Amino acid sequence: MRGTFWSAVLIIIVAVVMGCGETIFPCLEDTDCTYLDSFDYDLADDDGEDDWEYPELICNESVSVKDRCNEWIEYAPIPDVCSDLPDFLGVMGTCQVPGGQGDTCAEDLDCISGNCTLRPGDDVGECRPPPECVVDADCDDGVFCNGAETCDVANGTCRQGAPVDCDDDVACTLDTCDAVSDTCVNTPDDVSCDDGNVCNGIETCDPASDCQPGEPLVCEDGDLCTTDSCDSVAGCLFTPVECETLLQCDPEDGQCKP
Repeated sequence: MRGTFWSAVLIIIVAVVMGCGETIFPCLEDTDCTYLDSFDYDLADDDGEDDWEYPELICNESVSVKDRCNEWIEYAPIPDVCSDLPDFLGVMGTCQVPGGQGDTCAEDLDCISGNCTLRPGDDVGECRPPPECVVDADCDDGVFCNGAETCDVANGTCRQGAPVDCDDDVACTLDTCDAVSDTCVNTPDDVSCDDGNVCNGIETCDPASDCQPGEPLVCEDGDLCTTDSCDSVAGCLFTPVECETLLQCDPEDGQCKP
């Protein structure tokens, strides 16, 4: 008795929904499919005339009422109502615009997307989304540094390009891609050539020939009473000659004398 009661309730609900002319879902046949009378299609300029020409709807994707009930039960949770429905209720469909994705077609005009893909060796196919591209230029994102995009014509999809390789094979340059000038920039970096020894000079970066040696320091002060040397960090050192007590260095010959 309980199952019959809920079945009757569902049938009444469906009948009311189908008969009010205010819904596009669900449906049993094409005549059940109408647009909402309360929807304002005068979207752009509010001049009292529809700005969107809506196409005719059809009843598509028919499934059993019991299965459709399972899809919709979350909106009206009635315990066991779907399982109690009798199988003789038939099928129920969905109102759709013909020519939607996946619909059968024979030519592009049959599809909303304008893209009817025929099956190999057949004169019918299915509607698919419009191709993303037809030629390589359709895929160009205007960014030089990420490479040239190409179009996979067979699938109508864009492929990413390989990023521009700005490596100039010179170890001491900083290689970057300038997206503003659409060019590679190879900036010499003297720091990368520094060997940490000031005695052999300051190394520099040549953008064509890589690191170049510096000019060695000349640690000679012309004073015979100093010992001249070079420290790799401090540079030139001029250390006074040490003489024994009561002796001092003679600047003429660098000898310790009384």
